[in-house]
Amino acid sequence: RIAIDHGYEYPEIIENPDVTIDRLDYASELRERFEIDDNRDPNKPLGFPLKKFKELSEHTDGIQPGFYHLAAESNIGKTAVFTNLALDLLETNPDVSVMYFSLDDSRRYTAYRFLSILSQLHINKIQKPQIDPANFNKIVDARDKFLGLVESGRLIVKDLGDITHIDQLKTVITSFNDLSKLVVFVDGLYNLEVTADGNQGIRIENI
Repeated sequence: RIAIDHGYEYPEIIENPDVTIDRLDYASELRERFEIDDNRDPNKPLGFPLKKFKELSEHTDGIQPGFYHLAAESNIGKTAVFTNLALDLLETNPDVSVMYFSLDDSRRYTAYRFLSILSQLHINKIQKPQIDPANFNKIVDARDKFLGLVESGRLIVKDLGDITHIDQLKTVITSFNDLSKLVVFVDGLYNLEVTADGNQGIRIENI
């Protein structure tokens, strides 16, 4: 009750105390987990590997389930890190999908960020006709690759035109068919609205 009053939600705390949650017993759960551990390839990371961010992958043993918070001053390069990391995940892990919430920029401009990385050309240059055949081909190849990721559903990009509230963010993420193969990036989380009801107050808004 105290936890609920302070804004916490636990699946174990239910409104009807006579109803029990159908959950695998602890010992059985651990036995299943230990069997998975014993059959892992010891030469592969626990999480999703990275090629471009190889050092990061080594330190974290791959991108594993969890909440990673990247904080820095404005215009320091957070979005550049996010977009490069997202592409690295997609290129290194063919079975992984990325959901990218661009809440500081429009999804159109974010597409040009991705295209700039894929083509290795300046973001302004890829928005103009190219006389140089080499640059023209780089842009065409980058567009084809990016559109392929989008059309296949492996890269989902949304902006404030799609969601404005934290509850919408949760709904979109949880509606994905295989969360075990999904990596979510939220660029500009502070731009989302939150609803702090009851005793939750400013704490929820600050989080």
